[in-house]
Amino acid sequence: MKKTRALACRLLLALGALLVVLMLGSSFGLPGALAQDLPPRPPAPPAPVPVDRSKDEKPDLPGRLTGTLIDARSEAPAPGVTIIIGSSSAVTDEHGNYDNPALPPGRYTLTIAAGQGRLVDGPVVVVVRSEETTVQHLRYERPLPRAGRR
Repeated sequence: MKKTRALACRLLLALGALLVVLMLGSSFGLPGALAQDLPPRPPAPPAPVPVDRSKDEKPDLPGRLTGTLIDARSEAPAPGVTIIIGSSSAVTDEHGNYDNPALPPGRYTLTIAAGQGRLVDGPVVVVVRSEETTVQHLRYERPLPRAGRR
């Protein structure tokens, strides 16, 4: 019985050693019953080419010009006065506020419409930038009523 047990142990050791050799052989590319061929790897995709978009022309989005017109004599807001903004205009609301939400970027000269008074500091130049709000408060003097009119 002792001999049978010893023989079984040697046989198991020999089989284990054979398995180890076969597995190591397949790791090193040696032909073996357990070695399997792997499918070829797909080619690597080409590296993306960076695109310089800094030179792409995109239209400038409009900017906004807003503010309040104050009567210099009374220090009160001035409603219903037309403010000339370059070639466009805006009329002040009941609180003296004016607003142009869609001006192309650029420089604009602000004045008061003829017959409605004048800006205290003369024409005002503002710069409107794309997608930005420019706030410009203004002070103006109403025209004095003419003598002899009732």
